[in-house]
Amino acid sequence: MIDAMMEGFSGRSLSFLGIGHTIEHEHLTSEQAIVEAGLDWSVKLEPAWRKKKNGTVTKVEDRYFIVRQDNDTVLGSVGKAYRPLQNKDAFTFADLLVENGKAEFIAAGALKGGKQIFLVAKLGKTWTVLDGDKHEMYVVFRSGHDGGRAVQELITPVRLACLNMMSIATARAHARVSVVHSTKMEVRLQEANVTLGRVADYVKEYGELADRLGGIRLTDKRLRVVLDDLLPDRPQIEEVKNDIIEVRHQSPALEAHRGDAWGALNAGTEYFEHGRRGHGREGRFVDVTEGYARRVRNQLAEALDAAA
Repeated sequence: MIDAMMEGFSGRSLSFLGIGHTIEHEHLTSEQAIVEAGLDWSVKLEPAWRKKKNGTVTKVEDRYFIVRQDNDTVLGSVGKAYRPLQNKDAFTFADLLVENGKAEFIAAGALKGGKQIFLVAKLGKTWTVLDGDKHEMYVVFRSGHDGGRAVQELITPVRLACLNMMSIATARAHARVSVVHSTKMEVRLQEANVTLGRVADYVKEYGELADRLGGIRLTDKRLRVVLDDLLPDRPQIEEVKNDIIEVRHQSPALEAHRGDAWGALNAGTEYFEHGRRGHGREGRFVDVTEGYARRVRNQLAEALDAAA
């Protein structure tokens, strides 16, 4: 499996480019990006009905279906206080990032048939950690129509050597936060400035984490102890540990960090993002941004940081 993973190294792409629409035009507003990506459909609340045992149909009191209007699909069920947020309005606070030249929208798409939508912005220029390890910064904005998701932003550095999405929660800088939605310009401006502040804090914290991990020498034996404590006891879990250690030694992206904790973190991230079996493109994106792969990446970073 690792051999196949390494053979496909040069053909890797960012996970959101595999499921969303790549936005070709520059300086678009969020609404224009949503339209270009084919997400300019709306949702509507409709009374919820259910079929009883005797075959009669009755209205469910104070419950409503969230219905996608272009294909009549039910996306979720909510109470009477819920107010739907249309796709074209969900990310308007981020428009100011584009207007100020701080970001460009590069991709957008839908997940789970439209229960969730996302918009990806690239911020700023390439930056480095550890004297030359190049990164780019992205923010993934997400909204939902399943009744359970506020607008969120996920700050995610991408390590260019391997295209790992390195979104890691640190002690003082959060990678994923909920965002206030408002039509008022002053609130939108405040939220845009808060986003830029979060990114700046995150870059600093991320760089400090990379410096610490790059200074920790770590043998394979010691890494296996960390993985033993971290990964659940499941069938074939020993194969997973072996594969992570093999990635550490074989990946062209880790040549400068094979013996340190930064390389170990990226080996684990590379395995779960690019080498794990059984995930389609959408599943891979969800796993990396909010699923098992994200949890393991954060736990591994914390465990390695404590290994000094």
